[in-house]
Amino acid sequence: MPGIPRFKLDENLSVEAADYLQEAGYDAMPVQSELSPVNQIDLAATYAASPLIAECKTEARPFRTEHLDQLRAITSMIGGSFVGALFISARSQQRADAQALAAFKGQADARQIVVVTGDQLGQLPDILKREAIRPAYARG
Repeated sequence: MPGIPRFKLDENLSVEAADYLQEAGYDAMPVQSELSPVNQIDLAATYAASPLIAECKTEARPFRTEHLDQLRAITSMIGGSFVGALFISARSQQRADAQALAAFKGQADARQIVVVTGDQLGQLPDILKREAIRPAYARG
């Protein structure tokens, strides 16, 4: 699709998302660690002292509930419902299994996690601004 960047590695997507977060007024940085990849944060940001954690995936089948469980576990350790959570995937909705994506979005909604798919990456700055000003899920 024209205008939508392609990402080979999760780290590249994290760096691009961090740039978008900074454009939206967040203090943001991709988090890279040589330590264990278990419960690793891809991206951390704050806006007006409100934290936001993002999981970035570029794999062929990113819409798996285990990713949501890991993201929710991390946000629970950091601050629970005071922490915003985003799942950002380079995989577009058209290339995803429709049933799997629908189930994934339902699970994300139950966990209060905003899902951004590959075909929405061009809108990521606007989505992030909205999450800063009027989050999809109440925090606190």
